[in-house]
Amino acid sequence: MHLVNYDHDIDTDTITTVSNLELGISVSTLPTATTYSVTWQRPEAPDGSVLPHQIANGRLIITVPETAPFESAASGIEFVESNCGLGNKSGTKILIAYASKCGSTGEVAEAIGNILCQHDAVVETKPIKSVTAIEGYQAVVIGGAIHQSRWMPEATYFVTRHQNVLSGMPVAYFFTCLTLSENTDKARRRAMTFLDPLKSEAPQVKPVSVGRFSGVLDYSKLSFMYRTVMKRKMKKRGVQEGDYRDWHAIRSWAAEIHAKLVS
Repeated sequence: MHLVNYDHDIDTDTITTVSNLELGISVSTLPTATTYSVTWQRPEAPDGSVLPHQIANGRLIITVPETAPFESAASGIEFVESNCGLGNKSGTKILIAYASKCGSTGEVAEAIGNILCQHDAVVETKPIKSVTAIEGYQAVVIGGAIHQSRWMPEATYFVTRHQNVLSGMPVAYFFTCLTLSENTDKARRRAMTFLDPLKSEAPQVKPVSVGRFSGVLDYSKLSFMYRTVMKRKMKKRGVQEGDYRDWHAIRSWAAEIHAKLVS
């Protein structure tokens, strides 16, 4: 299991209570610093859930399982939901459904939709969680951010859930990732594998194209815990905060897939 560490300075001479509301951790220590109570205090978690922890070099290290309930994105993020091409009465009706943590993949989805509309399509762009049905569309583009070398679970589940219908219409996939911010052959080869699990999970769906794009690293849109983890991880990889999206590549791909989606 992937684990994340959160550490905090400790004072072994006093009784200490550490509360991090965003992380949802409460830490209480005794004067001897031999006993620590480390618990989750979040509505999503069982009250008083104990977290593994240890003392190392004067710091309290709390180990948080990947599956522990915490938000990776900061609050207040808005997700794109739009439509275009409504005047294209005879245009192909296309759904662009996307999964995004911090909103940047939704902006890519909208840009793709705008290009498709310029080619006389009628496009609705929605977060996957807002899509109730795919009947009525003639083609679907599904996108998602890559987290931990995999498409976001919402995107994968969307494809597997609807694969019977999707297998009977033109479908394209795309993803955004920070791996492609590293302009190396190794990074590109790695990115080629990110959707491999989907081939076995939804074998009926044969995409006409897969778009692979660089993403965005914006720490202000991450929760405290995820920001702490990502800063360490990105520093190790040498990736600086910034917007790595190649809008020319994104729009060129959208123009390229139009013919494949309407054929």
